[in-house]
Amino acid sequence: VENVIVDPTYIDKLRDALAAVRTSVDAAFGAPRSVTGGYPDKLIDSHGLTARAGANAMMAALDGNRAAVQARLAACLTACDQALQAAKAMYAATDGAQRDALDHQLDAGN
Repeated sequence: VENVIVDPTYIDKLRDALAAVRTSVDAAFGAPRSVTGGYPDKLIDSHGLTARAGANAMMAALDGNRAAVQARLAACLTACDQALQAAKAMYAATDGAQRDALDHQLDAGN
């Protein structure tokens, strides 16, 4: 990407995009199994020749893994948001102050 100006407005846009991703991830993980494809048929068949011993334990393990992935994604998205907040604060403390000083020096009244 050429000529990207990283300023508070740009950082806010990145944070907005990150919030949209978080909303999408939360919606995907919060969707009922019927929407996300459910469990494989071999796990939910509980009668007859296709029944699998331990299927309930396997489904519980899948749900546990799914919850762990959701928690890890949430932690990563939170860390990204915190990093963007820190970058915005750093900009305000450094580049923003320099820009304001330069604008003041270039002001026709000075």
